[in-house]
Amino acid sequence: HWAHRLAYIDSSAGYARTAGFMHGATGWVTEISPIWPEFETKYYDLILAKKYAEAEMWQSRMWPLYEFVFSAARHYAA
Repeated sequence: HWAHRLAYIDSSAGYARTAGFMHGATGWVTEISPIWPEFETKYYDLILAKKYAEAEMWQSRMWPLYEFVFSAARHYAA
């Protein structure tokens, strides 16, 4: 376990973020907290409490937004 020697910061969306914390991540990159800090604070509180399944369900509420952003990015990249 390298957690005492290495800080792992996750920058992915979705379930990989929670899995990262389960494997020792110490933080993550978020686009949501500047516009909705309460949402990400609740997620992080669940992570700190090691309530990973509950944190994942909480985070899944954002998928409609992520799908919209990803579809818009695909549309404008074409």
